[in-house]
Formats: sequence, C-alpha cells, structure tokens
Amino acid sequence: SFRIPFRILLSILFPLLYYKFLVKTSSENALFRRRQEHPEFEQYFSDNLEEPLFIRNLETVQGDERDTIIFSIGYGFDISGKFLMNFGPLSRNGGERRLNVAVTRARYNLKLVGSIMPTDIKTERTSALGPKLLREYIDFAIRGDIVLKGEINTDENGIFDSPFEESVYCYLISKGYRVATQVGCSGYRIDMAVYHPDYDGRFVIGIECDGAAYHSARTARERDRLRQTVLENMGWKIYRIWSTDWIKDTISEKSKLITAIEEAINNYEEPASETVLNSVNPENDYLLMSEKSEEETEEEQYVLFRSVYAEQNAKDIPVSDYEKTLLNVLKTAYHGSSNIEPLFRKTAKYGYLWKRLGKNIESQFMQAISELERKGIVEVKDSQVKIIM
Repeated sequence: SFRIPFRILLSILFPLLYYKFLVKTSSENALFRRRQEHPEFEQYFSDNLEEPLFIRNLETVQGDERDTIIFSIGYGFDISGKFLMNFGPLSRNGGERRLNVAVTRARYNLKLVGSIMPTDIKTERTSALGPKLLREYIDFAIRGDIVLKGEINTDENGIFDSPFEESVYCYLISKGYRVATQVGCSGYRIDMAVYHPDYDGRFVIGIECDGAAYHSARTARERDRLRQTVLENMGWKIYRIWSTDWIKDTISEKSKLITAIEEAINNYEEPASETVLNSVNPENDYLLMSEKSEEETEEEQYVLFRSVYAEQNAKDIPVSDYEKTLLNVLKTAYHGSSNIEPLFRKTAKYGYLWKRLGKNIESQFMQAISELERKGIVEVKDSQVKIIM
C-alpha cells in the first residue's frame, strides 16, 4: 500500500492547521481579550440577543446581516514597505462576487477600515476583477459620488485623429510619461491625458490638440470652450496645443507643454466630493488621519533622503552612493516602483540638494541604475524602474 512520508504529510497539514487555528481565529482572540478587559460590553455578545455582534471573514459572511457593518481591509504594506498585491479569495475566480456579498451585509451603514489608498492597488499588476473592484469601492467610499460622475474610459494603444496628435503623444512617451488617448469622461473625449507618476490610475492633465482648420471654425471654438468649462468644473486640468504653433516653434511649445505637466504633477491633490468634505467634523465618527503641512513633509524628505555627499559636484560622488541614495528614495518614497524621471528629480532635490536635474546628473543616475540592474537589485522596463530583491 502507498504511504505518505510523515515529513511530507506534516508539510501539507501544517499550513492548513496554522490558518485554521491561528490566522483564522486571531481576530476572534483579539475580540475575546477586549471582552475580558471591558466586561461592560458583554451584553452585546449575549446569545439571548436576536442579533449579537459577530466577526466573519470574506468567505463565511454570506447570509449574515446587521444594521451596521465594519468592513476591515487587512491587505497592506509589509514592514519593508512592499505591497504584494495578494488579495486571497478576491484574486481568484468569482472574487468579485465575494466582494459584492461583503459590501451588502449592512442594512443601513457600512464603515470601511483599512490602511491602503485606492491608488496603492496597481490594477495593471493583476488580471483578476476582484482587486480592481476593491480599488473602485475604496475610491467611492473616500470620495463619494464624484467617482461615479467622473468615470472614464481610455485607450492605451494610441488612437490619433492626425499626425500632429501622434507627434505630441510620441514626444511625451519619449520623456517618460504614461499617456492615454481618447480619454472619455461623461460623454466627452479628450485627445490624450497624462497619468500621475505616483498615484496609480490618476490623470493629472488633459491635452487637447487642435489643427489649423480649428482656428477658422467659430462654432467649433465656442462648442469646445463650453466643453472645456464643463471638464474643468469636473476637476480636469486642460492644456491646449495648436498645430501651427507646434510646427513653427517646436522647441518652445515642447518646453511649455512639459512645464504645464510638471506643474500639474507638483500641484496635484486627490479630489474629494463635497458631501465627504462637509461631513468631516468632530461631531461624527470618522477617524481622521493627522495631516502634515507641506513644509513638514519637505523637511522630512530632506532628512530621509539626504546623502553624505549632498551639494557636492556630481562628478566627485562615487557611483556606490548614487546607488544607495536612489534605492532609498525608490523604496521609501515610491514603495519600490517608479518612472525614472520623477525618481531622478526627487533624488536630485532631496538626496543631493541640487536645484535642477541636468544632463550630467542624469547621466550619473543612469549609470547607477544600470549598475543596480546588473546586480539584479532592480529591473528597468519602459522607463519604469522596480526593486526585484
């Protein structure tokens, strides 16, 4: 007869037992300890109650309802600052149905508790529908119905109405920006929009490319002025490029375009709905995170990222220090993944206290990134650098 060696059997059973008796019951154990510390709340757990307090996981909550449900999201960053994008049952087939069950257990009120923002969930790193819907749900919980009003569709493959548009698109791609074309928002279409380098899935600016025929079309101009007003009222920042200007003075127009994009990135703020903003006050039960001023945040970054070679000549600094400082910024500020350009800018400003990112500095940084890639510490692909070890 076939016998399974004891060591192999133990290796199979131990993870299952660990989950059943330790992981699965950790929340129940924590609750039990709090009940012992606060016996005055024991009345809410009595079996005599028609609906006592309960704790359920995502897979066993179906069929249970309460007037108020606290929906706790346990996924988050580990001690090293990495977010593994592992969402357990949500990542499997049918995970979206489990999420639907979880968020519909409350009759009147659902409280969402978690440590991640919607932009922390990188939708391009998963094909499962569950995590993508979780991201949208967190976004809706934070910002309210403005999320539904601003629902957008994009084309990542590049669709252009003219060679002029394609020229603008190719230039932005060459500068390291992520760009979507034909971005639709509430029935409108924007020629292209630039993604924020740090907030996944967020656009910082919409770009409209107008051909020569547009100048003489009064009806088109008036229609688009109204259209632009509507989009700006919805939170969009719109930048318009004229084909004639782009052709006559390409260098100047490119410079102005980059300046507009960088200003939009630097001044970007997560939009919030008026209902959410108006409801946050000491009288209600929101848990408000402490907010720091821009000055405090700036000072923290100078302390966190400053190199011992700060303010020295770029050519006098060893490559090993560039490697160390870039890796520190990449890990701490960008959670291990970033476009090369914002990584270089932040490292230059806060790591070495340089006022601008020149070609010489950029060359030194690229050499350091190449060395990190050679050592197998980072991976570089399509202007994106990511820590892999």
